[in-house]
Amino acid sequence: MRAKITSETKKFIIVMIIVGLGMAGDAMIYCLLPVTPESFHITVFQIGILLSVNRFVRIVTNEISTSVVTRLNSDKPLIIAVCLSTFITLGYAIPWGFWWLLFLRILWGGCFSLLRIEGYIAALRYSDRESLSRYMAWHETIKGQIYGIITIISGVLADLISPRAVPVLLAALTAACLLFFKGGRANLMGVDGAAVDTAPRAGRGKVSNPRLLIILGLAILVSATFATMLATLRGRAIVDYILPGAGIAVGAATFAALFQVAGQIVSLSGPVVGYICDKIGRRKAFTIVFCIQIFIILTLALLKLWYIMLAMFIVQLFSGSASQILRTSIAGEYARGNEQAVFMNRIATFQDMGSATGPFLGYALYAGTGNFQLIALIMIPCLLMSVFALRKIGKAT
Repeated sequence: MRAKITSETKKFIIVMIIVGLGMAGDAMIYCLLPVTPESFHITVFQIGILLSVNRFVRIVTNEISTSVVTRLNSDKPLIIAVCLSTFITLGYAIPWGFWWLLFLRILWGGCFSLLRIEGYIAALRYSDRESLSRYMAWHETIKGQIYGIITIISGVLADLISPRAVPVLLAALTAACLLFFKGGRANLMGVDGAAVDTAPRAGRGKVSNPRLLIILGLAILVSATFATMLATLRGRAIVDYILPGAGIAVGAATFAALFQVAGQIVSLSGPVVGYICDKIGRRKAFTIVFCIQIFIILTLALLKLWYIMLAMFIVQLFSGSASQILRTSIAGEYARGNEQAVFMNRIATFQDMGSATGPFLGYALYAGTGNFQLIALIMIPCLLMSVFALRKIGKAT
């Protein structure tokens, strides 16, 4: 007998599809910009600036998006985000060079902030305390799978047609999301009036428990730093340890691509992970993930055997996926109804800082030693402190 899918669940899935398709232009640019910079009239040096500037501006745009979703009716921020995404994606097809692309990437930072918070709010609106992790897991899974598929399609279409034609096609696909709102359908965000915040305007933009926000935010920052650090250092480990030790006649880029495919497959297990987290408790699950991460980095620091390192990076695919789900679901657990937007956006800022710090810190430490020992000396105390903070977080509530 088939389980009935409620109208609320259908609305949630639609929001997740919109968020995923809204990120189509970003998926394309991460695929095409590094390999065809000449098509966009930029230099190789400028690639790094364009791929990172949108992360830095989110420290500001996260706060702006909070104001937008608390002042406009429920569906309007999502519609704005779709329109912005369509404009930005189409803009990638115009060959105006670096400064034009820089403007688009800065604008994308704001657009992403809107898409992300609308995804979080939808998960919070349609879930309850017993199903929050599952909804957050579906949020990450649907969004991530669409992003991965668009990345692959972008590369194939660029070779079959031309790199400049891809953003036009993806912009049309993104614009098609507006059809979901056609004819005044029941609003997708699950509420009438303001999307999130019904508190007086004077109180908006504030969190009633800043101590909790800081403790949880720092734990999430450490988790995001570790996850992105190992994800980006995986390529160096493949070149320096795994392929030389295994003697496999496969190119490093191909081997790294296989990890990307494996990561997409692993992310499909997200709803199962979410279900387990709901059952055993999110703080307990997050503590377990932290312990696994400590084990991974300790093993990488002490053992240089290629097959053990390979196994640890495979384990990291699972722990990285689980930590992403838990970062958002445990934050959602403490986001109160009248301050969900500001709380989740400020948690997202901590996460953004961790994602930006991870690659920089990881390569800085790895360059100094050529192994993972120095990284372990830095990260293990941070992870242990985060475990302690999570265990004590109840006192801050």
